[in-house]
Amino acid sequence: MGPEIIATVVSVVATGLSALVSSAASSKVLEIFKFVSGVVRTAVPEPPTDGVTIRLNEARAELHRQQSLAKAHRVAGWLLTAGQFIVGGLLASSFVQQSLSKEIIGVLGVLVLASSLIRQHYRPDLQLAGARERATKLKATIREVEDFIYMREEGQPNAPQPQEIRKILRDALGKIEADEVRELGASVVAQPKTVGKRLKATEAAANTGVRTDG
Repeated sequence: MGPEIIATVVSVVATGLSALVSSAASSKVLEIFKFVSGVVRTAVPEPPTDGVTIRLNEARAELHRQQSLAKAHRVAGWLLTAGQFIVGGLLASSFVQQSLSKEIIGVLGVLVLASSLIRQHYRPDLQLAGARERATKLKATIREVEDFIYMREEGQPNAPQPQEIRKILRDALGKIEADEVRELGASVVAQPKTVGKRLKATEAAANTGVRTDG
């Protein structure tokens, strides 16, 4: 009974942590962290910056935010997958179903249901893919702008004007914001279409485990 209890506890912890990390990544927690970090950085005197540098710093800060989001969603996905595999393996084992009490089997069924709902609500896999894609696009834009700045510093005649560089950064940042809004809207719309099926499947798994034990 010992290993089964340990696995159940691990499943509960993994599922709970995945919900916490996903919720934090999808809320204003990272925004607060970004604000606090900005306050700490501005406490150190910095040289005056022109319009291009301001936009470039903004793009770099957004890149850091997207990378942080990707890390958070990746951790949430790992935790959620670990919890689901442990719970699913326990429920699928006839030995465990015969040896565990109805209460523990019921808890495992609830964990499967909770894990499914958490994954369906937050979709850490899609959020991870979206954050990675936005970070990749921002990296490319920042590199392009840095090349343009270097061209201007070298006095090359075909170097873009500052207002053109600012427009590139402004458009890139605007597209990132639009992509996030569109991604959030698509996730909300998609949830009602599949959550019912997941509920039925996980409830069936839990009920099967209880009947087998009885």
